[in-house]
Amino acid sequence: MKKNLMIGAAVFSLANVDGMISDGRSFKDRIEKRITDSIPSLVVCNLRELEVSRQELVEGSGLNSTLSFTINGTSVEIGFDESYGDEYIFEYIFNMLTRIGEESIGEKAFFQCWDCPVVVSINDRVKYLAGRSFGCLSPSASLSSSLRVYFGDMSQLERIDDLAFVNSGIRNIEIPSNLKVIGKNAFSGSALREIDIPSTVKKVDEFAFVHCEHLEKVRFLPNLSCEERGVIEPIKLKLGHRSFWDCEKLSELHLSNRPCYIGSYAFSSSGLTVFSAEARLSIGEQAFCAVNLDLVVVPNGSELIIGSWNRKGHQILFRDEDGIILEARDFRLAR
Repeated sequence: MKKNLMIGAAVFSLANVDGMISDGRSFKDRIEKRITDSIPSLVVCNLRELEVSRQELVEGSGLNSTLSFTINGTSVEIGFDESYGDEYIFEYIFNMLTRIGEESIGEKAFFQCWDCPVVVSINDRVKYLAGRSFGCLSPSASLSSSLRVYFGDMSQLERIDDLAFVNSGIRNIEIPSNLKVIGKNAFSGSALREIDIPSTVKKVDEFAFVHCEHLEKVRFLPNLSCEERGVIEPIKLKLGHRSFWDCEKLSELHLSNRPCYIGSYAFSSSGLTVFSAEARLSIGEQAFCAVNLDLVVVPNGSELIIGSWNRKGHQILFRDEDGIILEARDFRLAR
């Protein structure tokens, strides 16, 4: 049995489920009332398809209910237990309802969402994810949370801002092909396992993936249009200072056919054993410090700004495809 509640231009479609209290209102009715009483009507008018159902969002989670809604075209599902109480759940979703916009996911919209599974399907019109939009305070949150974020084929996302997924439980994410910048500490301390970075990305900022303890593989996708035309991409990809520092399980790194500047200490203290690149590189100070490599083969035309020492304390040899050993330049490049 369903009922519809009209508030301005919004329609809430609510299916009757268990969870009645003495005054006859169900759990979803109480949450609905808190929303309409506490949130500006302009926001409420953009809310659609609020549902509460008796089902687990993530199998085996032990949580008995799912709350779902769509606001400004972004759909959200949250797994929870009704024993958490009305106030707890309302506070959990308040920032989501008020900070999910038509063209952005606002700062701290999903902040501290670590104790309930959350699935987010982001509106194609969203152009950036703001700071800490999916982040958590504690690194331990990445071990206990379950976060899934999806983008459509027509996504217009251009930026993932500083700290957007810091310490979050995100394990996999398919980044849209329009993305240009991954901000400082954007994924630091997160639960990421692997990631493909599209050819449109121009900058991976400093500390972007620092302390990603579970990250095993990073692939920078090629610029297929340039490859097909046989031209060299003129815009360098920049990997910032310590961008992948201390990713202990990161064993494979594949750079694409785009010239790349690798910043100081970018891959230091990582688990790198396999490295490949298809276009010329500028390699910064100690970019590969304390990794498990003795020799790095780089494309012709690459330059070594300052060398690196491996985990054994030996200097890493950088050799081009013609067998020529690269000599470090005798000055330091500013970060």
